[in-house]
Amino acid sequence: MKRQFAKGLQVNDEVDDVFVVAGFTLHEPPGKKRRLEILLQDHTGQCTAVRWDPSLSEHVDVRHFTYVYARGRVAEFNGSRQLHLTDWLRPCAKPADESLYHWARCEPAAQLSARLDDYIRQVTHPGLRALLTKTFSGAFREKFALSPAAKSAHHAFSHGLMQHSLEVTDLAVSIVDGAVRWRTSDLSRDLIIAGALLHDIGKVYELEQGGDGYQYTRQGHLMGHTMLGYRKVAALLGRMDNISEEMSDALQHIILSHHGRLDYGAPVTPRFPEALIVHMADDLSAKLYMMWETQQNASSDFVKNFFFDNAQLYTGSRGHIPPGIAETAPLPNAPSEPAAAPMSPMIPAPLPAREIAEPARLPVFQFRTGPATAEHRFETRRIQMYGDIAAGPPRETGEEPTEYYDIDAAGLNPSDSYFLLTIDGESMSGDGLRPGDLILLRRQESAQSGDLVAAWFADDRATVKRFHRSPGGEVTLLPSNPDFAPIPVPDPSALQIHGKVVGIARSGDGIGA
Repeated sequence: MKRQFAKGLQVNDEVDDVFVVAGFTLHEPPGKKRRLEILLQDHTGQCTAVRWDPSLSEHVDVRHFTYVYARGRVAEFNGSRQLHLTDWLRPCAKPADESLYHWARCEPAAQLSARLDDYIRQVTHPGLRALLTKTFSGAFREKFALSPAAKSAHHAFSHGLMQHSLEVTDLAVSIVDGAVRWRTSDLSRDLIIAGALLHDIGKVYELEQGGDGYQYTRQGHLMGHTMLGYRKVAALLGRMDNISEEMSDALQHIILSHHGRLDYGAPVTPRFPEALIVHMADDLSAKLYMMWETQQNASSDFVKNFFFDNAQLYTGSRGHIPPGIAETAPLPNAPSEPAAAPMSPMIPAPLPAREIAEPARLPVFQFRTGPATAEHRFETRRIQMYGDIAAGPPRETGEEPTEYYDIDAAGLNPSDSYFLLTIDGESMSGDGLRPGDLILLRRQESAQSGDLVAAWFADDRATVKRFHRSPGGEVTLLPSNPDFAPIPVPDPSALQIHGKVVGIARSGDGIGA
């Protein structure tokens, strides 16, 4: 049984336990002993292990994503913890419970792939959607999924490039959706999704795995990932006949400008809002990761970090809080929401606070309840309305359509199916959903953590909640109003997802709510 975890290791601790190899780099400084740094991982985080002057056979034995016994003593080096190996890593068989080694910061590859496809489906521009579908397919998609986002600075692990690209897309889209409240027509959500997903694809050609860890390829040395990504996208755009020249230029500009500054390697600086948003989201994803990693490995309250101009980053006690304590907070006197039978009075597992506290604002879709007028003329799609759904304790919901609404089709994917429900309750007020709101849902039977979904239990009771699945597989439905308690789901197979909330419907002709 595993007894020692990466996040809890302290200076002078003697370590003898199993970890998984997440990465490695061989350092050979002139006139000094060479050293092999190995990034060891479990579900709590990562730690750097060092083997001084390793033999050739030891070096060759290191492989990504292999399980190893690590033995040594934790020491302090430049304000960070390092595991100094006193014996070489010994390969071992896969443990019975692999979830103990799946770091929550590294999303499973299948989940990342599903999120990538979900973003592609959200793109309504037919040309951009076709471009993304063509790009992320076949052999290139396999390489993209296995690539790191950097050699060592951030997301430097297999699947790291896909995770970073999706983080950038998450951040960029949240900015767009939040901007709906103050400037609704100036930003292209489709262009931002495409630019965010494509901004770093040149890294597939820039880096490769070698005997010394991730290394730059010849193309990476000579051109860098920005130019390599630009060339890849430019070649694909040259074969597309349904993307305008202006849209093509804008997408290529986002790729070229995503580093933001000329002295940071950008051939051009961002010249329009969508490009600025992708640049800022890219910078934020990378810097948050590096700052978080510094906190996890800190052995003192202040640690100098090269990537932040050698500033002394404050880590305090945050790097040493036991797993689970920092991620959740008690809900004092929260009214209990009865869950689907059979529900136990178990306390739900610790949940990531970000899934509760800062939901992205939902897009607003206009609907028309009467004939089109010159002032309110837009292309529509007729969507069925199925009655009320609980935003509170689950209860029965209608199964037959009660009426129809003509929804603005501009933001709808022609190949997806949609339906409408009316919110009854206040447990999702943190997402901006009020009693009586009309919500638009895309029909789907699966969900990723963080999705706002309509969930049905085996006894036909339903509710709208944020879906959360822990690394161990436990499912919980989360309210966004702190006055309501989460609903644990002991048997996930008894829960059916009927749709994901994609927006709020508002009257576009002055008639209706």
